[in-house]
Amino acid sequence: MSYYGEPLDSKSDLYNRDSVDLLARLIYGEARGEITSAKVGVAYVVSNRKAHSRFPNTVRDVILEDNAFEVMSEGNVNFDDVLKPSLGSAAWKKCLDIAQNLSNYSNPMGDKLFFVGKDYWDKHTKNENGKLYYDMGPGSGWQQVTKKILVGNLMFFIIVGY
Repeated sequence: MSYYGEPLDSKSDLYNRDSVDLLARLIYGEARGEITSAKVGVAYVVSNRKAHSRFPNTVRDVILEDNAFEVMSEGNVNFDDVLKPSLGSAAWKKCLDIAQNLSNYSNPMGDKLFFVGKDYWDKHTKNENGKLYYDMGPGSGWQQVTKKILVGNLMFFIIVGY
């Protein structure tokens, strides 16, 4: 690895990056236009998953797990920005700082394991018999939400069983 944010050509190049670089790229891809606390929340989702028994136990493996974060998938509208972040931008610099110094930032969303944009959340949730459900997509379907918090424009949440 030459330097953080080094332009990459393909998804396979991501597997040669260290955890700080991958985390900065994930934050940049998912939340570069968000407030700092939402960017930090994305990083803490990775940290929370790493510590949870139902997810891989390294930052690298959490981020690169298949279907874990859409932005890390080829074909996603933001994937090119993950491969080639704008290194001179304030957004990249903040994402890299968070990835390098996460322990210096307060966790704004607690133990949450998932997040989506607020607009997406609004279109993929329903209330039924006094319970809130989120559509986790093909193969998982509607799952009951046990906790949620909005940080910036990102909804962080946990579902039953996690």
